[in-house]
Amino acid sequence: MFLQHIYFQCVATCHKEHFVISEAEPAKLCKCGRTRRPHQRNCAGCNVRSVMASRTRHRARAAELERLVAAGAFDPETKRRFEARFATRLVVVLADSGSVVGDRVGFVVGFKPDSTLVLADHRGREFEAKLHQLQQDPSV
Repeated sequence: MFLQHIYFQCVATCHKEHFVISEAEPAKLCKCGRTRRPHQRNCAGCNVRSVMASRTRHRARAAELERLVAAGAFDPETKRRFEARFATRLVVVLADSGSVVGDRVGFVVGFKPDSTLVLADHRGREFEAKLHQLQQDPSV
């Protein structure tokens, strides 16, 4: 860095007629009007607010799923059969042949009679599925 500085001083004093200072690129601005962080799309303040909002949404979603589990229906026989087949409550619901809806991922929140389970999707919406339609989620 020091040598580079000396080189530019020398060029500036020795060859003044050939030395042209290029104008620096104007600073890119965040949507709030402040200068962006290097190689990013927002400033430090907006980044902090964005991360905090994301964490708040994540905590709210986790609390909602816990509430669904606590308030879910309960049939001990269906629960016993489910726990014998699956290690976790995160499962894939296979689509029936001829169904418009494809495979879905869900979190088991309740157990009903006749091998029916109550599941919540990634948005917290509840839906029902039979035990024979379920498969262990491969990502777990």
